Amino acid sequence: MPFPFARTAAAIVAAALMPAVAAAQAAAQAAAQAAAPAAAGQCDIDDSKPKQLGMATFTLQRVAGAKSAADRQKGVREMTKALGEMKTAENPAGQAFLYGQAAMMWMQDPEAPDVVTRGDFGLPGEKGASLDLVVFADSVFDQVEAQKPNCKTLVTQWRGQQGWFRNIQTAFTAIGQQEYAKAEAAARRSLILNTRSAYAPYVIGAVSQQRMNESQGAEKAALADSAVKYLGLAVGEAGNDTSFADIRRRSLLDIGRIRIDQFETGAVTDFKGACGTIAPRVAQAFEAYLAENATQPDALAARNNLASLHLQCGDTAKAEAVYDPVVKNPTAYGDIEATQGGVTMTRINRNAKAAALFEAALQVNPFQRDALNNLAATYYNTQRFAEMMPIVGRLVAVDPNNPDNWLWYAYAYQGLSKPLKNADPKKKAYSDSLVYFNNMSETMAVRVSFTNFTRGAEETRLAGTVEYRAPQSAAPARPAPRGKAGAKAAAPAAPAAPPKDVTIALEWLDKSGNVLETTPVAVGAVKPGETKEFTTSVKKAGVTAYRYAKIN
Repeated sequence: MPFPFARTAAAIVAAALMPAVAAAQAAAQAAAQAAAPAAAGQCDIDDSKPKQLGMATFTLQRVAGAKSAADRQKGVREMTKALGEMKTAENPAGQAFLYGQAAMMWMQDPEAPDVVTRGDFGLPGEKGASLDLVVFADSVFDQVEAQKPNCKTLVTQWRGQQGWFRNIQTAFTAIGQQEYAKAEAAARRSLILNTRSAYAPYVIGAVSQQRMNESQGAEKAALADSAVKYLGLAVGEAGNDTSFADIRRRSLLDIGRIRIDQFETGAVTDFKGACGTIAPRVAQAFEAYLAENATQPDALAARNNLASLHLQCGDTAKAEAVYDPVVKNPTAYGDIEATQGGVTMTRINRNAKAAALFEAALQVNPFQRDALNNLAATYYNTQRFAEMMPIVGRLVAVDPNNPDNWLWYAYAYQGLSKPLKNADPKKKAYSDSLVYFNNMSETMAVRVSFTNFTRGAEETRLAGTVEYRAPQSAAPARPAPRGKAGAKAAAPAAPAAPPKDVTIALEWLDKSGNVLETTPVAVGAVKPGETKEFTTSVKKAGVTAYRYAKIN
């Protein structure tokens, strides 16, 4: 069976992460510019000797506050002119550090090119020779870190300036536009300046993952390995840094997705082998994600994938253990997670745990249709027929035009009737009720079914179908005419019932049952035997459930 994990589109990921990337870059920029005087006691570069270095340091402060790219570049050339006039041996670390800062200041303006000529930048030597400022800044910063190891923190802050950020920004924008080669090139270029960021390896891993989804065979396997490698690097670089928290979470999740894809691919030809070799990697990936993100929205799919994996490979004990945290504290995970856990417990015949989880889901969200339906089924499976009644009553109040919901009443009365003796008056009453609700289910003219219910923070969507089950009208009784030979002529066909115009009076509910919005869903004319789809949505915070008025 396919795993219930919707793969996140790269464009959506890029759009979601860009604000965090921008915030991280702004923080790094502010830290670097504020750290120079504060770090003097830690970073022992003398920025005043010789005098040319002192002049360049003074100019740097003016360059940082420049109002335009032209003024900034003019100031940078003043810096590099002064640095070029000093003898390197007098203060090699100081000269290299100021050269690096000058390069980063040049690239501070997004429109300023990062590949110029030596003459443009003001370096000695052949004026027309090309100069890659990203490579140049990295090389001089390397010199500083080698000569003054205690300056590495300050140098790292300078490496995270605009010259680095512009490439990261290009990479994420390119992912959003599905320009994957451009995204990877920009990410790798950013690594020249700054290898201590989680963004670049994440982009490279995401690009490999996208290419993996479009490949087959050995190429797909190689791209999967590349994606896992770089996403793992992103996890490592993110560490416990809160500015990289979203990157770390997404990377862990994507590693799990890739491993699931590898399992599905391998299981086609060698199911047993996939369970033995790939399944443990899948489990490790999702367990790592869940250990840090147990109640995140994506944890629902991750936990479901993990349990499904164990079930497919025949390990029901591990599948059950996946939901142990939810069983112990279901309210912490919410009604959707508790309901999904209950479904999994039902699949492995853990009915007591299933009932507890469905009951917990309804404690959180009393109008949750799936929890109500599944709890009714669980009570039936465990012969708790009397307890079915109030649950079915709540279910049909929420979803009155689903014939299957009314059939639960028939099942409950059947269960209550079965142990009674024929002489018991309750037996006839229960049997009459069984017949009544069974007939109601069979003759219900309009069936409403729901295919999707997606709850969002700002918008909630609902989709489903309406089926008109009305039979054809009976033809009026009359004597059958006879032909010339005395044979009976064919009776006229019964006229079809007219179409029924259907509008669903839908109410959107919060977890307490309050009506947040009422939406009439005009399905339109539905012919007998026809099924029509419908979709609707509401832009309202706090929606957790829905109900509608019975359609006669």
